[in-house]
Amino acid sequence: MSSAMSHSSSGVDRNVAAIERNFAALSREADVDRYLAGCAEGFVLEFPFGTATRLEGRDAVRTALLHAFRRVSLELTFCSVYHCQDPDRIIAEYQSAGPVLATGAPYANSYIGVFEFECSLLRFHREYADPTRAV
Repeated sequence: MSSAMSHSSSGVDRNVAAIERNFAALSREADVDRYLAGCAEGFVLEFPFGTATRLEGRDAVRTALLHAFRRVSLELTFCSVYHCQDPDRIIAEYQSAGPVLATGAPYANSYIGVFEFECSLLRFHREYADPTRAV
C-alpha cells in the first residue's frame, strides 16, 4: 500500500470521487437512496467491531442506514485516502460528528474504511469504528 494520494490513475481517482459522492449523500442529508445508487446490486457493508454485522444487498443496507439516521445526524469528513496496488480497493480514514437526535447530545467517531469497487460502483465497504462511541 502506498502513502496517501501518491498513486494516480483514472480508475483510482474515479473511485475516490465515488466514495466522496456517496458519503456526501449521507452527510447531513441522510439520502440513503442516493448513496445506494452508487453501490452495486450485491453491495456488502460490514461492521466487524462491537456487534459484528454483515449486511448483504442494497435492501438490507437501506434498512440499517435508515434506522441509524433516525437516531443521529452526521457530517462525514475524509482525512486521508490510501491507494492499494489493486486500483479497485481504497482505504480511507474519516470522521463523523453530529447530534444525537433524541437528546441533542454530540456524537463523534473516527473510522477506517476499506472500499472495493466493481465497474465504478461500490461493491464492498468494511468500516472499523470505536464501538464504545455507539449511539
